[in-house]
Amino acid sequence: SVRESSQAMVNDFNRIRNEVETVRGHIDTRIDGNMKELNALAEQVKVLNVKISQASIQGNDANDLEDRRDSMIKKMATFVDLTTNKDNNNMVNIEVRGVGPLVTGPTAQAYHLGRSPASVDGSPENSLQVSRSPFGSEYITSQFQSGKIGALVETRDKAISTVLDRLDQLAFSVTQSVNEIHQKGFTSDGQTGLNFFNPLDVVTGAASKIALSNHVKNSTGNIATALQPEAPGDNRNALAIANLQNAHFMSNGQTTMDDFYNSIVSDIGVASARNNEALGQTKSILTQLEKVREQVSGVSIDEETTNLMQFQHAFDASARVIKVADEMLEAVINLRR
Repeated sequence: SVRESSQAMVNDFNRIRNEVETVRGHIDTRIDGNMKELNALAEQVKVLNVKISQASIQGNDANDLEDRRDSMIKKMATFVDLTTNKDNNNMVNIEVRGVGPLVTGPTAQAYHLGRSPASVDGSPENSLQVSRSPFGSEYITSQFQSGKIGALVETRDKAISTVLDRLDQLAFSVTQSVNEIHQKGFTSDGQTGLNFFNPLDVVTGAASKIALSNHVKNSTGNIATALQPEAPGDNRNALAIANLQNAHFMSNGQTTMDDFYNSIVSDIGVASARNNEALGQTKSILTQLEKVREQVSGVSIDEETTNLMQFQHAFDASARVIKVADEMLEAVINLRR
C-alpha cells in the first residue's frame, strides 16, 4: 500500500509537470504564428507605402490604399504596442515600443524565430526566442511587453515558469526529506542507508525526474520502517516519514508541503480571477475608445442615410424642373405651328 501510494504520488508529479509543459509548448506555437503574421503585415504595409507615395506624387487618389494600410496597422496593434507617424512622402513609419522600428518607409524589419540553447531572461531552455537576424543569438523576446505577443511571452516566462519552479521545489524537498529519514531506518532484514526515492542532484526538473528507488521498486521488504534492527513491530521510522505531511520543511521551514502545494493552486486561481477582471475592464475601455475614434474618423450610417435622402430629393426636384421646362418648350413650339 505504501509503495503503490508513493508511486501514485510520483505519477501525479510527472503528470502535472508534463501538462504544464504542454501548455508552455502551445504558447510557443502561438508566439510563432503571431510573429509570422506580424512580419507578413509589416511587409504588406511596406508595399502599400511605396504605392501610396507614388500615387501621391502623380496626383492620383490613394484613399483605398490608405484604408487598407490603416486596417493592417490596426491589426498589427493587436500583436504589439506600436506608434506610427507619416513622413513627407505620405509613408507610414511604425515603431514597436521597447523594441525599435518595424516599418520605415519602403523597408520593413523581419523578426526571426529560433530556439534558445539555455535559459534566457528567465525563459525555459529550448524555448522559442525572437531575434532581428536569422543567425543572431541576441534575443529580444523579453522586450515585447504588450499586445498578444507580449502577453504570451510573460505567461510563458513568468507565470508558467514560476509554477514549474515551485512544483520542482516541492518534488525535490519531498525526495530529499523522505530519503534523509529513510536512510536512518532499518528494513525487515536489517539493511540500512537505503533511499526511498532516487536521489536528485538539482531542483530544476525534479517533478519530472522524481521516481521510486530500485530497492523499493524491487521489494517492499526494502522499505525501512524501523529505527533499530531486528525489532519486529518497530514502525517509528515509518511514522517519522508519515509525519512529514505536517512538518514545516518547505519555504525555509515556514510551511508544510500541503500548504505549499495549496498555495500554488491558490496563486493560479487568484491570477486567473485578476486577469479576467482586468480583461473585462480593458474591453470596456476599448469599446469607449473605438466609439470616440468612430466619432472622429468613422462613417455614421445615420448621417450617410440622411445625405442620401437629401440627394434623392434634390434629384427628384431637378427631374421635375426639367420635366416642366420640357413641357413649356413643347407648348411654345406648338403655338408657333
